[in-house]
This record gives sequence, C-alpha cells and structure tokens, in this order.
Amino acid sequence: MAEIIYFENLSVKSAYERIETLIDKEYQAEMLNYMQIIRSQRHDFNFHMQAVAGMIENGRYEECSRYVQTMVENVGRLNDLLPLSNPAVSALINTFTELAASRGIRLEVQILDDLSRAVCTTYEMNTIIGNLLQNAVDETENKEADLQFIRLLVMHRSRYHIIKVSNPCEKSDKEFQKIFTPGYTTKQLHEGIGLTSVKKITARYGGTVYSEHEPGIIHFIAKLPYGSS
Repeated sequence: MAEIIYFENLSVKSAYERIETLIDKEYQAEMLNYMQIIRSQRHDFNFHMQAVAGMIENGRYEECSRYVQTMVENVGRLNDLLPLSNPAVSALINTFTELAASRGIRLEVQILDDLSRAVCTTYEMNTIIGNLLQNAVDETENKEADLQFIRLLVMHRSRYHIIKVSNPCEKSDKEFQKIFTPGYTTKQLHEGIGLTSVKKITARYGGTVYSEHEPGIIHFIAKLPYGSS
C-alpha cells in the first residue's frame, strides 16, 4: 500500500513539474515576443527619421504630418502597457491589440494599476485577461464598423485588482444568466470553458468574476485580492 501511495505521489509530482516547465516556456516566449517588439521599434526608428527628414526637405509637410501621427499612435500603443510590472502580461495584451486590429477592432487599453501585487501567478493572470479579451474579440468582430471596439481597464479598488473588459453586445440579460456554467456558450463552435476558467482562478484566491450590462454594452469584471506585500 505504501509503495502505491509513493508511486502515486511521484506521478503527481512529475505531472506538476511538466506543467511548470510548459508554463515557464510560455512565459519566456511571451517575454521574448515583447522584447522583440521593442527592439524592432528601436531598429526602425532611424528609418522613420530619415523618411521624416526627406519629406520636410521636399516640402511635403501634410504627408509628413500624417506619417508622424501614425508613428505616435504605434509607439503610444506600447507606451500604454509600460505601467504593467510584468512584461509577459504586457506581451499578451499587445498580442491581442494586434489581433483585434487585424480584424478591424479598436482595442482601447487603460492601465491604472501595475498588477505588481497580484496574488495569482503570471500564467493565471494571462489566463484571466486572455479569456476575457478573446471573448470580446469573438463577440465584436462581426459587428458594424462603429461598434467594433473593445475597452480594457486595469485598476485597483480597496485592495483588489480590477480587470474590466467591455464590448458592444445586444444580447439580453437572460442569455447571460448561465454564462459561467461549464460548457455553456452563446457562440457556435466554442466549448464554453473560457469564463469557467476565469471563475475558477478568481475563486481560488477569494476573488470573483461577474458581468454588468448597460444598453448595447456588456462589461466582464474580474476581481483579485492583493497578495502579501
């Protein structure tokens, strides 16, 4: 009996080690992706400056103004993520910003809390943010152009980290009553496990996730308590 328990414990330990290895690889990949973006910006900066100088020299001021505005918008998107303490979380949000843009969706990001005191792991934080953003992208991508927007707000209230994702939605409150039930989904070809994962993680640490509605918009809000300082 003791031998069986020993081998079971050994098997569980081995499984956890494999999971930790996979998580560590994913974390490293996200960090490398983010650093590569920053390096690429620095590398391309000289080319942009040469283009700007050429347009000014040739008196193409209106074209130069549009070019600089595009530069400012691209740099600003990454600057919006700088307050976050963890580059892996920044990398994930940046990836979703690019994904949304490729589908014609504006992802507006406002960071008022750096998440440095989050009680959960980086992997769990990215699971929360990733699932909320993915659901918003799926819900938004087929809407009319003026409704293709998503808002991500990260802030804190009373020793809680607040992650709020908002997007247009015409579904009724009744359709969302079972939204956190495992396997339930309002979308075709989806397994309905994303919000369930968010609920499990937040509950594990004494937090919660819930939805709020206003005319034409749905907000998903995840709350996580501060970890020990």
